[in-house]
Amino acid sequence: MTSTPDTAPPSRPAGLKDVAALAGVSHQTVSRVLNDRPRVRVETRQRVLDAIRTLGYRPNLAARALASHRSGVIGVLTASSLFHGQASMVLAVQAAARRAGYYVNVASMEQPDPTEVVSILDHFRTQPVEGVIVVTPDDFTVGRAAELAASVPVVLIAAETPAIPGMAAVNVDQYAGATLAVEHLVAAGHRRIAHLSGPLDRFDAQARRRAWEDVLAAAGLPADALYEGDWTAAGGYAAGRALVRDGPPGAVFAANDVSALGVIRALAEAGLAVPGDVSVVGFDDLPESAFYAPPLTTVHQDFRAVGVQAVDALRTMIDGRTVAVPAITIAPALVARGSVADVPG
Repeated sequence: MTSTPDTAPPSRPAGLKDVAALAGVSHQTVSRVLNDRPRVRVETRQRVLDAIRTLGYRPNLAARALASHRSGVIGVLTASSLFHGQASMVLAVQAAARRAGYYVNVASMEQPDPTEVVSILDHFRTQPVEGVIVVTPDDFTVGRAAELAASVPVVLIAAETPAIPGMAAVNVDQYAGATLAVEHLVAAGHRRIAHLSGPLDRFDAQARRRAWEDVLAAAGLPADALYEGDWTAAGGYAAGRALVRDGPPGAVFAANDVSALGVIRALAEAGLAVPGDVSVVGFDDLPESAFYAPPLTTVHQDFRAVGVQAVDALRTMIDGRTVAVPAITIAPALVARGSVADVPG
């Protein structure tokens, strides 16, 4: 006598044809919706999406890659995920890629290293990635990415990168953001404004330093207090101690909010109040910046918009709609808080 199992065997996973049948469309229409292709009516797209949710359909990525010669994977190379700016942009790229139906292969380096850059980009070249996004690169990385762009679409997230065939560039306007920061200090009456930069081999740091120099030159003020940092609070603290030894300026434009925190600590240890003795402006608008003591005036970057635009640009290139996308620049905004004081007139 054959026993009857207590539970029925699990049913097979829902397939493309099941989604098509439930939505009342062809399987080609379901495929167009899954790949976010045009020429699908809004109401039809919604029926397909509803059917996918109802059935719990999950695309077979391996089968799709074999059939379409597309992997559904993009590579992301970032210099570091330890800093807020880079980490925020990588997270924004991952979120935008997932919404577009892509998986993301992230390779993060603690410190930029030419050998590791070459190894990672070679890995992307030999793997079935459809495109690559490079976050805040330096000159060497851009050169190697340009070689990769001959065979794979590449998007750079960095300030003022050169126009290179096969590559697009997306970023918040670093020069404009730094201009807002320094002009704010000049308007407050400050006449000696120091700059704690980021690593000056990075495009973002170069753009911010140049804006600092240009605004001061336009105001007839000296740009004679430059301290190169490394984006960290420890680097900001070391620079803050150095500028105290050199004779504290009236204001400091710090490369980012984290380094501004280190500067504020060094000034406090020297008995200098912010903003009573020295005003400080940062860059990034960390979520914690509003809770510094005092709350930090800073420059806001819309990292989510950067991620969305970078993935959109890459998809445009992957789909063959263009071989290059014009540089996309997102405007920053100054967030005025309590770390800047007007100079008594």
